[in-house]
Amino acid sequence: MKILIADDEPLSRRLLEKTLIGLEHEVLAVSDGVEATTALLRPDGPRLAILDWMMPGADGLAVCRSVRQRAAPYVYVILLTARTRPEDMLIALDAEVDDFLTKPFHDLELRARLRSAGRVLDLQEGLLRTHEELHRLATHDHLTGLSNRSRVVEQLALELRRTARDLEPLSVVLADLDRFSRQGRRRADTRHHRRAARVRRAPHAVDDREHGTRVHHQLDRQCIRAD
Repeated sequence: MKILIADDEPLSRRLLEKTLIGLEHEVLAVSDGVEATTALLRPDGPRLAILDWMMPGADGLAVCRSVRQRAAPYVYVILLTARTRPEDMLIALDAEVDDFLTKPFHDLELRARLRSAGRVLDLQEGLLRTHEELHRLATHDHLTGLSNRSRVVEQLALELRRTARDLEPLSVVLADLDRFSRQGRRRADTRHHRRAARVRRAPHAVDDREHGTRVHHQLDRQCIRAD
């Protein structure tokens, strides 16, 4: 597992880094909260962070709050602290810290915290995969893998708004590829798969000026028909 540790005390940081490497984890070590925030907000940033409460630039709570403003991917945050008062724990929990590690840390406690973090992150990954699969099933045709009618209508509405905003033309092509009665189901299925593959290989670029970015849409040229 890739783990970020942020601690401005060199001795404490090196000791924690050495222990985590000994447990066969990949470690990214930084010395202040600003570096920690930057690293965690990268698309490929660590999913687990061990943050010292008091650090220059931004403390552990500030780092956690910054990370929580992003919906995904989820970062599990363990706060490294010598504070044990209940009111301090409440402040940290209000900042959406996931767990605590006593400073100076003990190896057994660290291992237990890491196991808990791993279980939570694995569960969250599983939930995300399930959500993505359910969304795919709800918006795509099971035979061709292309967008289904409701998804096409939704995408068409977006394209209509975009072309009206940009004063650009929009063309819609309707094509009936069924003919099951003439071709036979198996033969028709094979042809649909081939045609669907050609459609998926034909993306085009669209300027998203509302967000100041250039994005690529994979539009399905398929039939929009009333039942």
